[in-house]
Amino acid sequence: MYVNYRGETVAAKKPKIDEPLCHNRCRFKCSDKIDNESRNEIFAAFYSMTAHAQDAYLSRCIKISAQKLVSSSSESHREISCIHTVSVSGKQTRVCKKAFQSIHVISEAKVCHITQQLKRGLIVPRQSLRGKHQNRPNKISDSQCQRVHDHIKCFPAE
Repeated sequence: MYVNYRGETVAAKKPKIDEPLCHNRCRFKCSDKIDNESRNEIFAAFYSMTAHAQDAYLSRCIKISAQKLVSSSSESHREISCIHTVSVSGKQTRVCKKAFQSIHVISEAKVCHITQQLKRGLIVPRQSLRGKHQNRPNKISDSQCQRVHDHIKCFPAE
């Protein structure tokens, strides 16, 4: 549990236990293949890693291949096919994308981000560079801050 930037308390993520991982018509039968104990183990192992290690783990679990069927009559938006796997009892088990997201309690955007990096040919996804740039156009310079502090100190205080 943590407090976000608005001051609201956000509950900690929990593994999806005794819940269906995907819809009941899933062709992989993900909810039947992965029991509650395995879900808990995968979840605990995933969240014990650092953010970069989590990305590396996810990239190992997603396999990319070319499209298997290409329709000549329509223009397809899909360029690649993805296979999502998780390790259950030491064996790689294929699951659907929705179940993959549910097991790891991650968003679709996270999976798409990893997939895009794999599609570009990166073996391990690059580390996030958020907040690491030096381009701060609205930053107030230290000299201006010091002048404001000096101005405030010139007022009489009790």
